[in-house]
Amino acid sequence: MPHRTSARLFESGDFTSHAGLPLKWKLECDAIHPDEWKALAKMVMDYQDRPFYKAVGIPRGGLPFAAAMNEYASGNENDQIMICDDVLQQAQVCENLLQKIILCGVQDKASVG
Repeated sequence: MPHRTSARLFESGDFTSHAGLPLKWKLECDAIHPDEWKALAKMVMDYQDRPFYKAVGIPRGGLPFAAAMNEYASGNENDQIMICDDVLQQAQVCENLLQKIILCGVQDKASVG
């Protein structure tokens, strides 16, 4: 996801969520600078106590978050996969991706970041 310097983090108006729900405001994650994604990843790592093999981002917003989280990835295929998204409105998106990962036989466990 490109960083847009003109974007504002908080926007008000009429929006539709990824899940199709009406919203009166939203977080515009294009406003987050790459260094800020790294800071967010560092914050997550203050609480993430299980090692993870790699981070996988849900397109499009989760990609820069996953890139920042991958700095902390173990690279060990026996560890879990971390699924990243920029804004979690409904866990269903992450659950669907998790089920696809499991069905592909890539891994039997994953965490959501």
